[in-house]
Amino acid sequence: MTQAWPHLGSADRYIRHAARIAIEHRPRREWQQRALTESRPRARLAALLALARSFERPDRKTSGPDLDTPVPDWKAPPKAASDERAAVRDRILHALSQLDWEALASDQRAHLLRDYELTFLRVAPPTRKQRDALSALFESRLPSGHYHVDSELAQLLVYLQSPRAAELIVPLLESAPTQEAQIDFAKTLRHLRVGWNEDLRRRYFEWFRRAATFRGGAAFQLFVEFIKQDAIRTLTPEEKQKLGDLLKAPPVATALPAVTKPRPHVKDWTMEDLLPALQEGLHGRNFENGKKMFSAALCFNCHRFADEGGAIGPDLTGVGSRFSPKDILESIIHPSKTVSDQYAAISILTTNGRVVVGRIANLNGDRLMINTNMLEPGALTTVKRSDIEEMRLSRTSMMPEDLLNTLHKDEILDLLAYLIAGGDPDHRVFQQ
Repeated sequence: MTQAWPHLGSADRYIRHAARIAIEHRPRREWQQRALTESRPRARLAALLALARSFERPDRKTSGPDLDTPVPDWKAPPKAASDERAAVRDRILHALSQLDWEALASDQRAHLLRDYELTFLRVAPPTRKQRDALSALFESRLPSGHYHVDSELAQLLVYLQSPRAAELIVPLLESAPTQEAQIDFAKTLRHLRVGWNEDLRRRYFEWFRRAATFRGGAAFQLFVEFIKQDAIRTLTPEEKQKLGDLLKAPPVATALPAVTKPRPHVKDWTMEDLLPALQEGLHGRNFENGKKMFSAALCFNCHRFADEGGAIGPDLTGVGSRFSPKDILESIIHPSKTVSDQYAAISILTTNGRVVVGRIANLNGDRLMINTNMLEPGALTTVKRSDIEEMRLSRTSMMPEDLLNTLHKDEILDLLAYLIAGGDPDHRVFQQ
């Protein structure tokens, strides 16, 4: 333990993790006091996490609700925690409260919130007084501007059944730039019973209509439906009656959902407009804004990036390590200049002179089903094999050429920095 403890403050999370696991294997009595008095912020977070994890999880039937039990109910107080558990919980909460939120990096803030979660799960649930105080504290910190922090804050507010959770989290659900983030917030909200009004309820269940058009694996839509059914179970009979039409409503469209509001035209950008800024070098860019612009330019609809987004086009996570900033910009402004055979469209000329350009989505006997719009995967054109006069690879990319035209110059540079960094917020392009 003597060797492991200093590494709890390591900037390398893998080293921190290894050190914490080593300490967890020692009897708690040997290091509990040291964990509670650790002064280094990063080390304190790791040490308190270890302390929370050192307790066996209480019996769910006799403890307060955990962070993911259906419909947490604080009206019936949980069985009182043992004196030891209550004392350790109180000391952990005090130690966490001494950390300066403003001085913590986003990953440290997420870690801090996770420490709260594990304390409630493993050690003891909060008292009514602690619930009220922490609800007010977490409400004041949402939104934080960082998705992973907001996700943890949302989970804690729902766990605590904060009366302001709905009004704070529903806007995050509506504005999240990826379907993964939206599903995360929707999943968290499904257990919230308090603080709803009819408008917030309608906005929440309206989201499920849009989510029905999301793309995923074989069980993806079933997973979303399970979230919806969990949420419906929190409704009162009166709420079900008011929302009846919406609960049974069909999907809004077959197109992929627009995760951002429509943006006005800014400029028909050219390489000449943007290349000088690239040649000067990107630095001091905004990571969160770059991610938002990846969504605003509709990139998430077709491309996978850092485990988020669609799968119609190539995965762009490693594009920054394979291509220069100039090449990346050129591929966005002139997508048809170089088209990979793997993602190339086909051009079909029929016997009656009709031209169909798109990608083959399905082959069924004598029929080809062609997707002619990558932003609307469900819109298919059927062509009979017997009607085909000529079929060849198209030299025109399925990617539109005007995706940057609703963005301002700084937004484009943030987007390019986001691509170059591969989704790493600590990359040099985001440093001053």
